[in-house]
Amino acid sequence: MIMSRRLSRPIAAALFLAIATAPSGIAYAASPGQALLATLDGRQVPLAVAAQYHCHDLIAGQLTCFSNPEQRDEAVALLGPQGSTAAGETMPLSPNGYVVAYVDASYRGGSVVLSHDYDNLGDIGWNDRISSYLVYTTMQGTFSTDAYQNGSHQSFCCLLPVAYVGDFFNDRFSSVDIP
Repeated sequence: MIMSRRLSRPIAAALFLAIATAPSGIAYAASPGQALLATLDGRQVPLAVAAQYHCHDLIAGQLTCFSNPEQRDEAVALLGPQGSTAAGETMPLSPNGYVVAYVDASYRGGSVVLSHDYDNLGDIGWNDRISSYLVYTTMQGTFSTDAYQNGSHQSFCCLLPVAYVGDFFNDRFSSVDIP
């Protein structure tokens, strides 16, 4: 019997629904020592190219990427409850909130929803790439210029947008502590 590697649409939809409706409290990020992988439209892609797309880290062990931010935001909305930003727009929140980081200033270019701490943003293809970010948490977190929260730090908090991280921090973040 020959098995197809491609899932049928109904099976893929059921699998996505099972993941999307998983109970809160499950671990969404890769466990220490577990290799993270990236997918784009359901196909595995190298983590090194993830910053070209619009990704989230809400599914255990993978960075799920999309060709446009609207597709990513729809997927994220299925994975978490709704929250409200300081500007009054509604955005889904993981249990602790998250940050959406962007490659370019003014929230342009590739983006990633970061809902967990990363000792080394290079592990997900985002080392030295962040120029702006939107904060969707009500607690204080920190970006650092070196791995393992070392080096210079830029704190963030309380649903505030950062359209440009500043000349000193631009494309220098190597780790993040998400509250």
